[in-house]
Amino acid sequence: ANLETRLAQTQRSEEAQSVAPAFKVIHFDQPSAVQIETTPDERLSILVVDDEPDVITFTRDLLEDRYQVSSAQTSALAIKEAIGCRPHLVLLDAWMPGISGYDVCRTLKRNSHTRDMPVIIFTAATQKIDEERARESGADGFVTKPFRREQIIELIESFRETQT
Repeated sequence: ANLETRLAQTQRSEEAQSVAPAFKVIHFDQPSAVQIETTPDERLSILVVDDEPDVITFTRDLLEDRYQVSSAQTSALAIKEAIGCRPHLVLLDAWMPGISGYDVCRTLKRNSHTRDMPVIIFTAATQKIDEERARESGADGFVTKPFRREQIIELIESFRETQT
């Protein structure tokens, strides 16, 4: 029965992957929609959280000509940085060792200093369940990696509320 169960899980997993698009960028409509209030020419500060240095380097290279990018490689440091440095937006890996990105997001959304900070969760997983977990954790956006520069910038900019 154990082998049959594993085979069924594998088949379900493969089916889920075949229907999921290869790349997703979602701006969730959360009940407490957050917007970054800035002047149109202000450089947004973005905290990139991932346990893999290569991902941080790649993301920094994509974004640093446009944004002020800082990074954290652990969940604990991510929470400390978000509260202490108050970036405009957090780009957060879902699958961090120890405290997951989903739990980091929940923590940030419960804290009065960080609850209005948009959080975009990114993950290499493309299953619908990951998107649901991101939404349930209070994330404001969801992106599957590898993401493309134009699409991640478009998503980040969708949180900017320009003052006229």
